[in-house]
Amino acid sequence: MADKSPLTREKLTFQMLSNAIWSGLLLLITTSPALGQLADQRYQLGRRLIRFETAWQAATQDQRTASVKPVEQAVSSFFGLQLADAAKRLDQARSIVDPLPIDQQSLWFEANQHFVDIETLIIDPSTSPVRFRVQKLYRLQPTPSDTSESNAEPADDSPETLTGTLQLTLLTREGLTREGLSQERELASTTLETPTLDTWTMWSLPSLPNGDYTIRATLKQNGVESEIISENLTLCRGLHEKSEAISAWYESNRRGRGDSKQSSARMLAKEILQICKGSACETDIPWSQWIDDFDSLSDVSVPFDRWIQSHPGTSRWCQLSNGNKSQVIRLRVPSALDKPTPVLFAFHGAGGSENMFFDTYGAGRLIDLASERGWIVLAPRQTLNGLGLNTPEMLDELEKILPIDRSRVMLVGHSMGAAQAMQQVSSYPEQIRAVAALGGGGMVKRSNALEKIPFYVAAGDRDFGRPRATLLAKQLREIQANVRYTDFENVEHLVIVQAALDDVFRFFDDVLAPPKN
Repeated sequence: MADKSPLTREKLTFQMLSNAIWSGLLLLITTSPALGQLADQRYQLGRRLIRFETAWQAATQDQRTASVKPVEQAVSSFFGLQLADAAKRLDQARSIVDPLPIDQQSLWFEANQHFVDIETLIIDPSTSPVRFRVQKLYRLQPTPSDTSESNAEPADDSPETLTGTLQLTLLTREGLTREGLSQERELASTTLETPTLDTWTMWSLPSLPNGDYTIRATLKQNGVESEIISENLTLCRGLHEKSEAISAWYESNRRGRGDSKQSSARMLAKEILQICKGSACETDIPWSQWIDDFDSLSDVSVPFDRWIQSHPGTSRWCQLSNGNKSQVIRLRVPSALDKPTPVLFAFHGAGGSENMFFDTYGAGRLIDLASERGWIVLAPRQTLNGLGLNTPEMLDELEKILPIDRSRVMLVGHSMGAAQAMQQVSSYPEQIRAVAALGGGGMVKRSNALEKIPFYVAAGDRDFGRPRATLLAKQLREIQANVRYTDFENVEHLVIVQAALDDVFRFFDDVLAPPKN
């Protein structure tokens, strides 16, 4: 085969990974028996990604550059549905951007190939103990730096134990900042010596109020203490009666169109009932908050706008409904809502969800940056079929409950989300003030209105979405649109969002700035 030019190789790599994306997503949908395990692994992957991104933000440029290769491997493994391997690569990347002392590194990797699995994320502490087990997510072969892949289980059937002392500590989630803890208070703990893997252990909790709690898991080996990943926990006394009431409401209201308020209550009810049955979750959901939100949304006396405006400064999940169409979103409303407010739509990439811009993509930095400016952030959930509602339809529903400024609506998208942002702005250019497309691109439908919209396009120089991004910038220049394009050195497809966010918000600030006299 003749040697290919660098651009052709980039296009070929993009095409191969695009095929892997869609094949992997179809597999997620069609292999239902594996969905529980995949959801568990997605959760582990997300938590490890947050841990890496937090360390990346504080790392030196040399450390960031050194971490690119394992992150590239993580992205490739993710799109190939090798989620355990993707988690392993992220742990390798994290060890580069936040290096431990030499004598602690091997013990950290040995500990962090494991995680603590909580059987049911909502329990009634008066009738049920916490059931948990330690599981191995991946295997090191034979060292953290080895690139050979083998996650095979040992041939013998003897139970495997974890060397060291495992301690689980229940912490309050009081004093929450955006999505994390501003302070922690220990409420209960339990300790296991050399726990046996995949074996359920009971942990009886003291009498505690209903609410959302954090479980911190630490493993102590040879005097070195490593924190490993564990899920969070919600306590709900009277859970059986509460779930029965939610189920009865859901059965009575599951059919029919309904407005956004009723549609949101249906969505929350369905998810709460699933998690009560032990379903896995891809991110840390505050289930106590969801139960309270369901109570408000299913109460006919509580208006939808009063519900959403009574929770400023926090994010809420809801389902907007317009006729026979609906759209799941995650929404963050600023603390001050006394005037028309800008709206930022955030479109996630393939394989992600509405939680991506809130929890990852720089450990949620987009939310922090938007919050500093007092903007509303709306992240829609995309499926293989795209969006349930288009941007103007979502704005129509949002306008019923919030004082939005429809002259200041911005879009940001990553990868598949960049293509979605371009589809929305091409179809409804009069509705959009500015667009940022990261790690990808999309089709440009020329119009007089589109030519007046400012665009920011960026990709990493090691980003397989770079050909699409450069093509998008070229097409926008051809129609004489105002476009800024930036290449980020030593950045690949995943980190491009985090690397570009400061530039993105400077771009939005410039667009929204009052004209100079």
